Amino acid sequence: MRRGKPILIVGGGPAGSFTALHLLARRPDLADDILLLDARPLGRDKICAGGVAGRVIKGAAEELDIDLSGLEGRDAAGLIVKFEGRLSATERPGLARVIRRNILDAHLLGRVMERGVEVRTGTAVTGVRRIRDGIAVETRDGLLEAKVLVGADGVNGVTKKSLGVAAGRAKEYLWMVEVPGADVPPMLALDYTPILSDIPGYAWVFPTADGANAGITGGSAGNMKHLRTQLERTAAESFGLALDQPGLEFKIYPERFFSFGVASHAERVLYVGDKLGVTPMTGEGIGICFSSGRAAALEIIAALRGNDFSFRRYPWRLAASDFVPTWFMEYVFMKWKSARLFDLFFKLATSENRPGGSFLDDYCRIFAGEVPAQSLAGWGVLLKALPSRKLLGEMARRPVGRITG
Repeated sequence: MRRGKPILIVGGGPAGSFTALHLLARRPDLADDILLLDARPLGRDKICAGGVAGRVIKGAAEELDIDLSGLEGRDAAGLIVKFEGRLSATERPGLARVIRRNILDAHLLGRVMERGVEVRTGTAVTGVRRIRDGIAVETRDGLLEAKVLVGADGVNGVTKKSLGVAAGRAKEYLWMVEVPGADVPPMLALDYTPILSDIPGYAWVFPTADGANAGITGGSAGNMKHLRTQLERTAAESFGLALDQPGLEFKIYPERFFSFGVASHAERVLYVGDKLGVTPMTGEGIGICFSSGRAAALEIIAALRGNDFSFRRYPWRLAASDFVPTWFMEYVFMKWKSARLFDLFFKLATSENRPGGSFLDDYCRIFAGEVPAQSLAGWGVLLKALPSRKLLGEMARRPVGRITG
């Protein structure tokens, strides 16, 4: 048996790295007490576009002294939202930077190692079990013991399954493809028209350093072929992007949407990042990685100080995170993914409702980190979510129910 360290982080993606970095920002003396394991070797490739919100870039600089703005990528200066041939565009310089996940992951993991944390790559975790006063993690290299386990091992990781912790809602699947050389505007573009084809999701096109990243969500075991057809159709019709070129490599990825109904902790165990989920309307995961990493770090520090490893306050720390207001907006707008309801929600959220300042404008300001997430609260924002007189008149003349899906 090999001894571990008091704090064991399983997963070397953004969630695991941000957790370690938040711990070190508050307690640099904990560097020798942290062990981070990752199943894959350094230099792994991922085709994920990795849209990093402006608020995460600012938070990383201010809280962790880490510069993400200089990494290879492409800035997104706004958001384009489409539905049923209609378009709403919000220009917002600094909204996000699209960074390939292999570049982002390597950079963050490098900062973790620079700050004194032991990182073991190529070390797969095969199981987790409880022991007296701790957690034991099984690897192919032996057994490691810890006081605290951070599960940052993604949707398919073993840290929940091994302990019998409910994973949460069913997984959805997405298609994703890199399109080198594609000429697309420097905006995050989302099209929810696939909802009309019985797909509970959306298609996207993000600008990358050398072209574009495209994909579609809403997949299940029975509709992946239909999903890919809709991706190719939407990319061509909505974004002018041809995905039938030779040499393009389509990949399937799983995801779960974040919900406070999903188990976030157990005795001596905290879950972060994709283990909790992504946002349902934009699929943002990096923001949840950053905020859940902060919340987990605060819980661990409190647990070490008070010798209470129940982590019962962790859901409350998550609820106070800066991703929650925008997640809640998305949750409301995408919960049912009904064509009829989304037609109404699209109108309420965009300039079709209030040309002088829409709900989507406020969303982008928070996403970019221009204003605190808490600014979403208040009567002003609530009024923007209510139908204007103009929209009420339009709805009376042409009922929302005209869409049947």
